[in-house]
Amino acid sequence: MKEVTKFGYELNSSSTVEELMDKVRNHLKQFVDWDQLYFYNVKNKSLTLAYMDQRGNEAIPLILKYGDGISLQTALDETITLENERSYWSLRGKSLPDDLETILALPIKDQEAVKGVLTIASTKQKAYRTDQIMIIEIIANMLAIALTNVQYLEKTKRESHFCPLTNLYNFRFFEQALKDNLEETKQTSLILLDLDHFKKINDTYGHQSGNDVLIEIASRLTQTCPNEVVARYGGEEFVILLPNQTEEEAYQTGLKVQKALKQDPIIIQNDLTDHKPAEINVTASIGIASTEQVNEEDETTLDAVTLIRRADRAMYNGAKQQGRDKVASFSGLKKGLAVQS
Repeated sequence: MKEVTKFGYELNSSSTVEELMDKVRNHLKQFVDWDQLYFYNVKNKSLTLAYMDQRGNEAIPLILKYGDGISLQTALDETITLENERSYWSLRGKSLPDDLETILALPIKDQEAVKGVLTIASTKQKAYRTDQIMIIEIIANMLAIALTNVQYLEKTKRESHFCPLTNLYNFRFFEQALKDNLEETKQTSLILLDLDHFKKINDTYGHQSGNDVLIEIASRLTQTCPNEVVARYGGEEFVILLPNQTEEEAYQTGLKVQKALKQDPIIIQNDLTDHKPAEINVTASIGIASTEQVNEEDETTLDAVTLIRRADRAMYNGAKQQGRDKVASFSGLKKGLAVQS
């Protein structure tokens, strides 16, 4: 049992479900023979295949992504299921390969509910002895604990990286992504935008309606820049990282963003008066900065903070103070060029 105890530490050092299941697979090989190995996620009384391994080259039927009847029943009953001969379980496990004989399914539970099912299958009849099942059950219990830890770490990581309201990256993540990008490539641009008259939206329609606007704006930004890092800078400000784009290319992206934001009105509910739907038009002041402009008299190096500061100056001085709903670049601001309405 020392190997099983050691295995528990190995599981808790894993960071993903796939890593966990790879270790489960390798450890099971020390104790039992198996031909098919499955791990299902359980949610709303349904199964989703999250991991699969097999011996041989035959493909697993795609229907398994919805689970098999035996594993589903294990999840619903929250008990171990052992079927030793195919003639007894073939109808319930009809989506499983035809050459299997023994099916062992174990619920993976935390303190609240069944979160998954570990299913092991063999082409042999009566493949698993009682002592082997006990060991597999210990492994399943360790897997349950490790999965809880992984899910907690994923949740913590997500909370540290994402804005809970807009589901965009937060500024802390964006700043690190920008620093990493500046180390990897010489050419980087970014867009910083601030929604125009946002306080008026909150004062007229209520803060929840203001939140609805932020959520819709976030959606439009990710649709316009689907392959870029889009983050909520703070409040009603957003920032977009544009690796390998020149300032002119970033400027054109800024025009696309401007168009996407104001192309269609946003439908919200007036929480302060009659609670009826209302259509509002939202615009933004947009600033562009790029690593192309390096040798400023007061800025001899271009780090992440400097690039953000330049985009902020372009947004505020070049767009916001020039009437809002405009796109301005830092180099254009320095040259006194007109901004795009």
